[in-house]
Amino acid sequence: MYNTLSEANTYFSERLNSEPWDSASNTDRTKALIMASRAIDRLNFVGDKIGSAEFPRKFTILIDGEEVVVEDEVVPENIKYAECEIALCLLSEYDVNLEADNSNVEQSTFGPMTMRSNVSFMPQHFANGIVSATAWQYLKPYLRDPVCIRINRVN
Repeated sequence: MYNTLSEANTYFSERLNSEPWDSASNTDRTKALIMASRAIDRLNFVGDKIGSAEFPRKFTILIDGEEVVVEDEVVPENIKYAECEIALCLLSEYDVNLEADNSNVEQSTFGPMTMRSNVSFMPQHFANGIVSATAWQYLKPYLRDPVCIRINRVN
């Protein structure tokens, strides 16, 4: 987990529409944070892990033509916020699996109405296993560019 239960409670005390968190037990809150951190840990972030979790990280940057390794000893606030937002979705009545299944529906008919959907489209956050679009916005700046490959020349 990137947040303590106390830190997450503080986050939600300052957030609107946090009823699923507010009404959950501390046990369920902790479980939701653990599941959220697992979802975050499956992503491909810039830099290298320092410990077993994805954050904190170390980065290699160029200074005057020389590579310098910088270790960031803290977990960025946006990563903590993302964990809280994912936990909130998990605690809500929002069914992640049902939503994923529904994204593959081509046509549904309800009485006189017919709904058609493009099954080739899935929201980017969903395709990456993140249930919250808000959390995805917090996480996105820390992710590696999926079309960029870094090559190092070794002498």
